[in-house]
Amino acid sequence: MYKSFFCSYLIFCSILLATAQNNKPMKESEIKRAYSKKEVNELLKKFNPQKRDDLNVPDLGFSYYEFSDGKILIVIGLKEGPGRMYKSEAELNKIRNRVPAKKSEHVLSDLIPDDKKFLASVNLYIDSLADKLKIPREKLDRSLKSVRLIDTAYKKALPSQSVFFKKDYLYLIAYLGEVYKHEKGGEWFFEKYEDEESYQPYIKIANGRILNPFLDLFKDCYENYEEMSIYDVADFAVSDFRLGISK
Repeated sequence: MYKSFFCSYLIFCSILLATAQNNKPMKESEIKRAYSKKEVNELLKKFNPQKRDDLNVPDLGFSYYEFSDGKILIVIGLKEGPGRMYKSEAELNKIRNRVPAKKSEHVLSDLIPDDKKFLASVNLYIDSLADKLKIPREKLDRSLKSVRLIDTAYKKALPSQSVFFKKDYLYLIAYLGEVYKHEKGGEWFFEKYEDEESYQPYIKIANGRILNPFLDLFKDCYENYEEMSIYDVADFAVSDFRLGISK
């Protein structure tokens, strides 16, 4: 009898402890917009936030978690990955409902009117990106890790958003496409519809999957400009989860 009571008491205490852990507020030093894979795992383990499957957007491959104070964490991938924190569900919905600042219906507007000229200019665009961000050209070696240098450069000197989308966006499309080719193989290909002014650039890799170097980049740089992470965009784009590759 006493043994049964003691076991029940331990279970009750465990439930209380778990509840207290869930309701534990985040420290100011723990709150930021972007989190690495390691930081995401630490947050999930420490705070055990509530999974919000109702926030899922089909086919995006994100996981959503709500903390006790209402903050929403979006994790790239169903199990692990980098993440972004939003102050509330209302802030997340506000960003989701934004439309591009451009009058054109397409995020590329007239950025790439000639696909052959774009391909011939890829190296020039990378040279221009290195020069603008003051990164030694040899450091932009098309590796995934080199994209961290770009994030670091933008943190030091971030141009206005309008200036960014006039030139930087084009340079970054070219560089991310080359990074995707370097990391997964593949080739550039382009699509253009009759009612659009710009070609849409893609990378097609060996397993037939298509990598998009412009859309996720646009979303991150438009929605979270001051805290954008181009590395996170690239890292997720070439992740085995996104590409349907089983280890």
